[in-house]
Amino acid sequence: MTMSRRYLNLVVHDFSSRVYSLCRIDVRKHLFYKDSEIARRAAQAATENKSNRGELATMGGCKRLPPPAINFQASPSAVNTNTVYLFSTLGGESNILYSDNNCHTTLCSLDMELIQPFAPPNSCKAPDAISLPVTSLVKPPSLYVLDLSPVVADIDCCFEVLSHRNNAPAAEKEWSWDILRTPLFFRDPSTAPDLYSYAVVDGSTICISSLDQAIGTYSFDTVGKTWSQTAPWALPFFGRAEYVPGLDLWFGLSACNPFSSLCAFDLSAIDPRQPPEVQHNWDYLDLPEEEPWSPSQLHLFSLGSGKFCVATFFGTELRTCGGMLPYDSDCEDTFGGRECAVFTGLEVKRGNDGEGPLQFIKHMSKRFNVGDLNIDCVL
Repeated sequence: MTMSRRYLNLVVHDFSSRVYSLCRIDVRKHLFYKDSEIARRAAQAATENKSNRGELATMGGCKRLPPPAINFQASPSAVNTNTVYLFSTLGGESNILYSDNNCHTTLCSLDMELIQPFAPPNSCKAPDAISLPVTSLVKPPSLYVLDLSPVVADIDCCFEVLSHRNNAPAAEKEWSWDILRTPLFFRDPSTAPDLYSYAVVDGSTICISSLDQAIGTYSFDTVGKTWSQTAPWALPFFGRAEYVPGLDLWFGLSACNPFSSLCAFDLSAIDPRQPPEVQHNWDYLDLPEEEPWSPSQLHLFSLGSGKFCVATFFGTELRTCGGMLPYDSDCEDTFGGRECAVFTGLEVKRGNDGEGPLQFIKHMSKRFNVGDLNIDCVL
C-alpha cells in the first residue's frame, strides 16, 4: 500500500529578517526505497559496513533544505513583541494554518496556490502549543489546540477547538474557534508542569501526560468536553503517539530512549492501576556518544500504511514537541550552533501476507544542512 503523506513540512525561522519559511521534504523521494525487500538488503549492507564512529558519522554529506514553498512574517505589534504564533495543518498536509502574534490568521492551500483570511483563535498561541486533529465518521474533523505557555491574561483561553459548522448561516464563517475548559493544573502558569506525552485514543479522547506523579495522565472527552485524571503514571512514550488502523496499535518514541527507539503499545483499554505495556521496541538510529552529535529535539510522524518519519535535530538545546524536552535537563535554551537535521524513514508491517508477527524495516536516514536558520516546528 502507498503511504498517504508525501511531504514533511518544516517551518524555518530566520532571526535576522523575522521571516518564517515553509520548506517541504519529499519523504517518498528522500527516505523510502521502492519496496521493503530493497530496504532490508540496504540495512543489512549498512550493518556489515558499520563504523565504530556511529551511523551519523558515516551518513555522508548534508543535503540542502528545499527552497521555501511560502514565507510568513509576523505583524508589527506594539503590544506583543514576543515570538507568538501558531502553525498547524488543517485537513491535509498541504493546508497550512498560520496565526501570528496579533492573532491574524490565514489558511494557505499549497496545492491550489490559494491564501485566504481565516477565523482567528480567541487568544494568541505560543510556539510550544500542541495541535491535535480529531476525526470522526459522523462529524467533520476538528483541531484541538492546547497552549502550554499561556500568559496570565490568556489562561482561560489556552485550550480551544477549531471546528467546521455544516449548518452555519451563509453570512457566518464556516469555521469557528470555541474556548474549552482549562485543565486544573494549568490554572497557575508559574507551576504548570511540562507535558511529556500525548495521544488521541478511540477517536474522541485526548490523553496528556506529565512526569509529575501528582498529575500523571489526564484525559479530555471531546464529546462531553470534560477533563478527568486517568492514572497517576505517565504514558510510556515521549511526545506524540500515532495510531495505525491496519496494525491496531499506537506507535511512539520510547520514553526510555526516544532519540533511538520506536515502540508499539495498545491504548484502547487503559488500566489506571498500571501503565500500558510496551509490546514491541525497535532501535532506529545508532547514536555515537561524542558531543558533536548531541541530539536536541525530535518529532515522530505517521505517513500512513505503517510508514513513519522521525525528524531529529542535533547541535543545540531547544524546546519542542509541544514545549517538552525528553529529559529533565538543566540546560539553558539557546538559538544557535545547530549541526544538522536528520530524517529517518521507518516501516512496520505484518509478515505472512498480513497475518504474521510485526516486522520492523528501516529505510533511509538523510542529513540536511540547516545553516544559520532555526527549525521552529515540523508539521
